[in-house]
Amino acid sequence: MSGENAVAAGETPDSGEPPFPLSAAWVRAEPDAQVIDCHWHGEAEFLLVLDGQTLFQIGPELFPVREGEAVFVHGGDIHAGYPLGTKGCRIFSVAFDMNLLGSPSPDRLQEEYVVPLLEGRRSLPSRYTKDEAWSRKVLEELHGLRRELEEQRKGYEFAVKSRLFRILAEIAAENRWTSRNPEPDAGDYDLQLLKRVLAHIEQNYSRRIYIRELAKMGHMADAQFCRFFKRWVRRTPTEYINSYRVKKAAELLRQSDRKLSDIAREVGFDHPSYFIRRFRAELRCTPAVYRRRHRRGLH
Repeated sequence: MSGENAVAAGETPDSGEPPFPLSAAWVRAEPDAQVIDCHWHGEAEFLLVLDGQTLFQIGPELFPVREGEAVFVHGGDIHAGYPLGTKGCRIFSVAFDMNLLGSPSPDRLQEEYVVPLLEGRRSLPSRYTKDEAWSRKVLEELHGLRRELEEQRKGYEFAVKSRLFRILAEIAAENRWTSRNPEPDAGDYDLQLLKRVLAHIEQNYSRRIYIRELAKMGHMADAQFCRFFKRWVRRTPTEYINSYRVKKAAELLRQSDRKLSDIAREVGFDHPSYFIRRFRAELRCTPAVYRRRHRRGLH
């Protein structure tokens, strides 16, 4: 991933104001660069490809998404974006708490449409292409939602929620809902194991992580675990861990003016020279250059 500009909509938790449970990000990836690392989160998410194309993974499924098309990720689903084509890509993503669609007053709208979404018994379609009229209307709303979040005029939250409800209206009109099992079944074992492994990496990336400790989580031999991990993530465990460390280092570079050697050690790189090499491989520039490009707000 060569660049990312994330904007959290609404007030921060420290402001004393209730937050608006939605965030947006604009992601740019160079050719052959990882677009979105394999991960999951509790929020639902739309990802709209603005330029280029991307190979998206949602759970065990892989499918190409072209410029102007989008995907939806149900909260809690493993997902990732991989390079496709030779031009790189640019993506707009919007993640939101499904409770944003809820209402304290029960009515037919809530009971028939919103509650099944909140309970995980139903979801939105995963793919949105230009091939069908209802899908094109959803894409138009996503572009409109992107503009609302870019401009953030006073009261933009009304417009954002309106766009989300219009998306639901288009899906409801064509009965394009997908059914889900809210409880994991035996076939989800690999996905649940992968989540545990990724969470372990997220919690321990700042220290040395051994393959054997990850393999033990799935009661596997080291080689068997590495095959399992690469089948799902399309990277070796070491490649993924280093990529995650680089992402955390990039956050620190944007937020502080601390020494590069200190940041390298904090995210788990013992040698600054190796840190710089991995950073350049992931983000196509050195840490120093990255910091100069993102120095806004540093003192």
